[in-house]
Amino acid sequence: MPREYLILTWIGLSLLSGAWANTTDTGHWGVDVFYRAGTDDAQKDQLLLPFGARLNFRSKHFNSDAIDLISDSDNQNLEKLQALCKRYREEKEFVLRCLINKKPQEQTIAPAVPEDIDRTICLEAATGYGTIPQLSTLATTITSIDPTNRCKPFPGVFSSDLPPQTVVTRPEKMRPDPFGPGRQLSCDPKDFNPAYSQPEELPENDPICEPSKLSNFWSQEAVGSPETKELMDRVLRERQAAGRTAPARARVGVIDGGFGPMNEVGTRLPTLGQSLQQCLTTNATTTPASCGLRPENQKSTHGIQVSQLIAGTSPVGIGQRADITRVASVGTHFSEAADHMLAAPPPPPIVNLSMRIEGDAAVPFFENLSQHTTTVAAAGNFFPAPITEANLKASILVGSLQPNGAPSSFSNEHNDVAISVPVDNNLAYSFGHEGGNKVLKKFGGTSAATPMVTGALSNVQSFLPGITSAELKKLLQNTAIPTTGTRFGKNGAGSLNAYALLRVAIRMAQDWPANRNTINGNTSAPESPFNFVAESERYFSKARRLLGQFNSCANLKEGLAALRTAFFLDPTNNNIRQELYTLYATAGYKAQAEFYGNVETAMKNPTTAQTIKNRSLMRAVSAGNLEEVKRAIKLGANVHTATGILYAEGGASVNGNAQDVARSYIKDPAKRAAILSYLDSLP
Repeated sequence: MPREYLILTWIGLSLLSGAWANTTDTGHWGVDVFYRAGTDDAQKDQLLLPFGARLNFRSKHFNSDAIDLISDSDNQNLEKLQALCKRYREEKEFVLRCLINKKPQEQTIAPAVPEDIDRTICLEAATGYGTIPQLSTLATTITSIDPTNRCKPFPGVFSSDLPPQTVVTRPEKMRPDPFGPGRQLSCDPKDFNPAYSQPEELPENDPICEPSKLSNFWSQEAVGSPETKELMDRVLRERQAAGRTAPARARVGVIDGGFGPMNEVGTRLPTLGQSLQQCLTTNATTTPASCGLRPENQKSTHGIQVSQLIAGTSPVGIGQRADITRVASVGTHFSEAADHMLAAPPPPPIVNLSMRIEGDAAVPFFENLSQHTTTVAAAGNFFPAPITEANLKASILVGSLQPNGAPSSFSNEHNDVAISVPVDNNLAYSFGHEGGNKVLKKFGGTSAATPMVTGALSNVQSFLPGITSAELKKLLQNTAIPTTGTRFGKNGAGSLNAYALLRVAIRMAQDWPANRNTINGNTSAPESPFNFVAESERYFSKARRLLGQFNSCANLKEGLAALRTAFFLDPTNNNIRQELYTLYATAGYKAQAEFYGNVETAMKNPTTAQTIKNRSLMRAVSAGNLEEVKRAIKLGANVHTATGILYAEGGASVNGNAQDVARSYIKDPAKRAAILSYLDSLP
């Protein structure tokens, strides 16, 4: 991971030595005032002017106002905002409480300069947002893999025989192509003409430019997305043939930091619900509040990319029957977004929040929202900082893993994290928008992990209407894939298994909801909806037979498909995992091989083992626990390795070592001094 990278956000936090460095903090955007029952709008308005305040948003659902000071500069001063809240609290006849508001952060990872984001643009793609099946050919197109080598089922299980696309990497660094349209460019710097390109600007360790590192859409592969799509397609065909209705579309809401071009492409994004499509189409230029969008967010495409991972066409999207029916871009106050989600009942059964929600003011809104819908939220990208109190109110918290299954260095951890997803900071590309063109943007962090879980849960929602948040969480945990990054209980029960989730939902749908008590039953019992051991063995036998013949391309590809299905049905079977490890490793995908392989074997990988030791040290340092710090050092943690994530100016963050973490996160001066003294004494 680079030394410094940008968290795509408008907030700037400055946490130094466990305290605010000064009274000016660009993360503050006013206050939220909660009123007593019976307080009318006129009474609320009477309090504004004497306090030098102005109304930003009046909630219809929460009986609260989002307020800030008339002077914009005063709104960046923590002491003045605290004074405003104090005056409101004194109005006990009308006011229950007043809390400082902070603007949410998008939890994605990107390079340090926004306009320098790694991206690939398809100049000739004849597809709209959400319909990108042919983009699975990018890796083979760019690297000019032998077109006659059809027996190799890699890169990725999404390989396709569709025509190649014209591809340009990093278009912002490209001059006009003198060879005209149709020129196929390579990722190899030596293949670039310096007259119109800058080779030094090419991406490094990229799954497209270096397919030997990771296969196409490797993250979607790791959660069983191709198998999930095939299964859903088969169910739809069978139901149609039998004259039965298709599984219901699953309604999903998204609260995010920006939906840049969504108003421009509403009619071309088929996964949007009809009401949202109509709103965006009718109001294409104004993007009114009724659509849930705010003008100041239109430069950001974070929400678009999140939406693609939830409901975009495979291979990008995980939700096969998901409709995004309600969106809310967070402008200044989380209360406004939460109010929009709940304004017109019923709310979407699942709401995605790839955000870090800070400040006490957001807690009651988040808590209330989670009581009305299943909220799926990002754990955050600031390990070892604690997960915010608001995010802990989510129904389901989601962490991030590396491609090999080890924990992502930035992913926040907590006992309440339900599940993790292998996305890291290098997720296979999802759609963005660039100057009117359809582009593929690198996207990662817990921002990317969260919508993949949301998409998988939407598949369940299609078959099990009325399923509760607690039941969905249990389904995630009972089907999770064991990994090195989740074996210690801080990053969830395991890695997301979208295929097993859908299989369980289809099984349970036959007697739903009468059989809902089986969700909490013995998962290894023969009658358990989670028990696929016998079926997994049958797929495993089929895979060994097909892979052992090597007499046709079809057998090889079918054998890989059978082996992967066996794995997702029973990810605890180490014989299956070893075979899958061998297949991926032989193909050159070492990180993915480790993810699919035996967890105990993966733990012996020196890099993985060191990562886990270093995280233990960072965890102990941030907690101010000197004895645990000493224990981590004794077990081999490296005190000098910069594996902690620290806040920096302007919304950026930097990697820090153990001493940096101690200075930033330990609030108790005595504990901080003791740990720094010990760390400084080490060689």
